[in-house]
Parts: sequence; C-alpha cells; structure tokens
Amino acid sequence: CSTNARSVSTLQARTTANTPNFTGPDAFTQMSSGDLAGNFEKSWDAQEAALLKEVGGILDEPQMTAFKEYRGQLKEMQLMSLKMYEKMMSGGSGEGGGK
Repeated sequence: CSTNARSVSTLQARTTANTPNFTGPDAFTQMSSGDLAGNFEKSWDAQEAALLKEVGGILDEPQMTAFKEYRGQLKEMQLMSLKMYEKMMSGGSGEGGGK
C-alpha cells in the first residue's frame, strides 16, 4: 500500500465520517465544549470506522493488524496529550475548564 493511498484514505475517513471539524484556530474551543477527551474519542471512533472500511480492501491481514496497532498507539498518544492539556488548563485539578 502506498503512502499516497493511505493519505487519501485517511483524509476521506476524516472528512466523510460526519464528525465535527477540529482543525484550525478554533479547534480547542470546539473540542473543549464539554468533555475534551470524550469528544475526541467519539470523533476518533467514527473516523476510525470509516478509515478501516476504506483500507480494508487495500491492506492484507498482516498489514491490517499492524495498521490497527499503529492507530491504537496514535490514539493513546493523542489522548495523553489532551488529558495533559486539560490538566494544565484546569490548574492541575484534572477537571478541565481552564479557569
């Protein structure tokens, strides 16, 4: 599977998964309206389902296993970053809010 094909599939999954657009300067404001990590996970899960559907016909079984493992690690890294952001913005209480 070429890098270009993966990029196209990722973009298609991100833009067609019917999830909020969390890009641009207002991304954190949009994401943090409520539960930042929860909003991310809901969006991730919808995009992941669309992405796996797209790449399912491209990758063979060992490649799909490696791809799912990579995506799982990527999700966990993103979640750690978001949780750290929430903690920093809440003054260390871990509750979020930034006040």
